[in-house]
Amino acid sequence: MKRLSNLDTVTISGKPYVMVDKRISHCASNFDYDVKIKKVQYYAEIKTWTVHVKLKIKFDQSKDYYNSYDGIAQEVIGDGFINKSSALENAYTSALGKAFTAAGVGIQHGTSSGDEIHKAQAQTKSIDAGFNSILERLDDWKDKYPEWTTFIGFAQDHYKLSNEQVEQLAKLWTIKRVS
Repeated sequence: MKRLSNLDTVTISGKPYVMVDKRISHCASNFDYDVKIKKVQYYAEIKTWTVHVKLKIKFDQSKDYYNSYDGIAQEVIGDGFINKSSALENAYTSALGKAFTAAGVGIQHGTSSGDEIHKAQAQTKSIDAGFNSILERLDDWKDKYPEWTTFIGFAQDHYKLSNEQVEQLAKLWTIKRVS
């Protein structure tokens, strides 16, 4: 199957990794595909970009449908060398890489992104999927739980949040919304 082809790799921390540009090139050569940016959001208080992309790929030209995959990523400005100047671009590339991974493109050596491999070694605190989910729906959570203490009690029961993540959420929670 072409999407599971062995693609060129680089070695990051001793492990092979297929760069996102190789995944894009492979798809451009073998399939019809389309990428849409679904959402980009900046959280100034915590200097964080989040990007959500939708990837549609037509793996079988004899079929009338495209398969659809999502990728979501976030990057903190100044966190690591690349994010000092390119956090938004890095978040986009990471989100796209995650969507290609979900599609099974370039996963012959695993599903971690190159950036994730570096972060796993360089950081002891990472922003997990639960925290990302909370950020994506923050206004909804504020509507459902108007009181901070009620919300954070719920969030800590349902998500694994670090102390840093709780502090970041507290900053965002206290900001008044403009109606």
